[in-house]
Amino acid sequence: PGRYIAILWAISLGLRFWSEIKHYAEGMVGYMPDNRFDALLQNLVKYGFVEKTEDGNYKPVDPLLPKAIELLRKKYRL
Repeated sequence: PGRYIAILWAISLGLRFWSEIKHYAEGMVGYMPDNRFDALLQNLVKYGFVEKTEDGNYKPVDPLLPKAIELLRKKYRL
């Protein structure tokens, strides 16, 4: 779950672009190939955690998501 948490945390911090999110997440959990990162991000969109806007940016669907992710970060020590 560490990679998902890192991606969600980056988005919760206000990072919106694919490359910004990837760079931040890799800083937390280490290198991810582009195709793997993209699959993880698309899963978050598919399951309703994240929304992809018309201009291609990503944002959390639920305003409580940042708080929940903060708790998970502490639990998994990320």
